[in-house]
Amino acid sequence: MIEINFFEREKKNYSPLILVAIFLVGLLVVSAYVMLMNTSLENQLRDNLTKISEQQPRVNELKQIQVFSDQVRELSHQLELLDGSQYPTPLVYETVYELLPQSDALYLHDYTFSIEEGLKLSVQLVHLDQVIDLQRSLLDLAFVTDVVLETVDLVSQDEQHYLVNIQVEIDRDLLSEVTQDD
Repeated sequence: MIEINFFEREKKNYSPLILVAIFLVGLLVVSAYVMLMNTSLENQLRDNLTKISEQQPRVNELKQIQVFSDQVRELSHQLELLDGSQYPTPLVYETVYELLPQSDALYLHDYTFSIEEGLKLSVQLVHLDQVIDLQRSLLDLAFVTDVVLETVDLVSQDEQHYLVNIQVEIDRDLLSEVTQDD
């Protein structure tokens, strides 16, 4: 006898199993990729740390060079500022020395030059005429604003030697202009 079943057999639904299998395979692939990338990144991190430790002496040297470079730049700037604000004392000395009369008895006792007080001279001269000539010559200089004859002392009556103390006021701006013109 043959049995006939009029009821339809239930078909098994394999789609949830297929989805679970695809999910598990995807999970395995992603896990393998993550593990592979993790090891790769750890190796790369180790290599980078090694390179950094190898480069550290160079970095320290470059930092030191940068500090020295900054110091040199700062010192150069300060030197330029000093050169710009420096008084030309050799020029003043040479100019004043050229004004002194040529004599065997000439004796420069004291020469003091400062920014605040100007120029102080103490000179031994032979005649009173030389004192007046020196005072006029100093006043004729472009950077001299005033000449004050402080004292005239007779050193030797026989030879008529006089010790003259002179205070000379100097204008800083005019002195700068004179040195720039030279």
